Amino acid sequence: MVLETQRRFNVLNCGRRFGKTVLAMRQLAEGALAGKHVAYMCPTYKMLSQVYRDMVGYLPMAKKFANEHRLELPNGGTIDMWSGVDSANSIRGRAYDLVIIDEAALIPGLKEVWEKSVRPTLTDRKGKAWFISTPRRGGTFEELYLKGGEGDWMAWKMPTMSNPTIDPDEIEEAKKNMSEASFAQEYLADFEASDTDLVHPQFEKLRHVKQAPVGWKDCKARIVGIDPGGGDPTAIIPIGVWNEGDGKKLNAGLNFHQFGEFYRKNDVSIEGIISYLGELHKVAPINRVIVGETGGKVITNSLLRAGFPAERWLGSKGDGLEIVNWLLESSRLSIDPDCGNSIREFANYKWLKKKDGDSGERYATSTPNEHHADAMDARRYALAWAVPAYTRRGKGSKVGMSWSK
Repeated sequence: MVLETQRRFNVLNCGRRFGKTVLAMRQLAEGALAGKHVAYMCPTYKMLSQVYRDMVGYLPMAKKFANEHRLELPNGGTIDMWSGVDSANSIRGRAYDLVIIDEAALIPGLKEVWEKSVRPTLTDRKGKAWFISTPRRGGTFEELYLKGGEGDWMAWKMPTMSNPTIDPDEIEEAKKNMSEASFAQEYLADFEASDTDLVHPQFEKLRHVKQAPVGWKDCKARIVGIDPGGGDPTAIIPIGVWNEGDGKKLNAGLNFHQFGEFYRKNDVSIEGIISYLGELHKVAPINRVIVGETGGKVITNSLLRAGFPAERWLGSKGDGLEIVNWLLESSRLSIDPDCGNSIREFANYKWLKKKDGDSGERYATSTPNEHHADAMDARRYALAWAVPAYTRRGKGSKVGMSWSK
């Protein structure tokens, strides 16, 4: 069914043992036997080497170039195999009829790999692409999967039981001996239950992106976070604090809404920052401006001289991330739909990855990647200041919510 309904760009989200790599090898062999130039990509050289050995066994007539992981058939068809490391730069300059990316969700920087390396190789021959993987929540693979049905894109969800060679009793046995979340990810191909490298996996557009429930001037408090630019964009995030229900009770009523965003690349003058804050201040007074300066208090002092209640952020990044995640999880944080840059950053804000010196495998650290984090940082400064300022910590929870002043 999958091959019969494919389009030019195809995304296959599948459970373990569905047979995704076998499907990939079948397409590679059929393409090369038809005289086409095809390519295979996967996250590691170890995985690549195994698939190469299998392809050599399937196509004994092919001329082998083991050092290059390349096969050449007598009819002119070729198979190249590549690792997805280093943004797949090695594939640049090639031209293919088909490129298959296996375990695509684990390819480092998949978006850049696709847009800057793989997609151009399909231009000359109007080639096809396949992204095949078990799910990983919040990354580019899920983003591509959600494009299924749009234009040249097609997507499928194939749980393990879609493979007719797998004994159903074996799947039931696995279900009994695995956690519900692990079974949903590995066997049901469920994105929501899958692992993620996202710093804020709780964020969901349908849940957190909405119009302001109250006006800026109607908020109980108004806090602005600023992440100064330098080489990065300058982000200014206005947060309104409002109360729903009986806010005197513990954990009742306290909510936060991002009313807008100032997001500018290149250097931004202090006059530009003051001008934006001034427009907000005209509507209703700003209670506090939190500035994430690391090299002094130049901007903070300038804002103080301009009459704004500014202070430099000196808090912990870890505590701020914890607060943001708690607010997202409890649906106490919402973002205006017009804040496009802020919303887009959620999909790219991931834990920094490093390479293991022994195995060469990449692993996620407990430090967020600083790229794509300008609005994230500005929002975090505002929220990490506001929650302790307007709440008290409740017993039995990391962030207890009630009005304290």
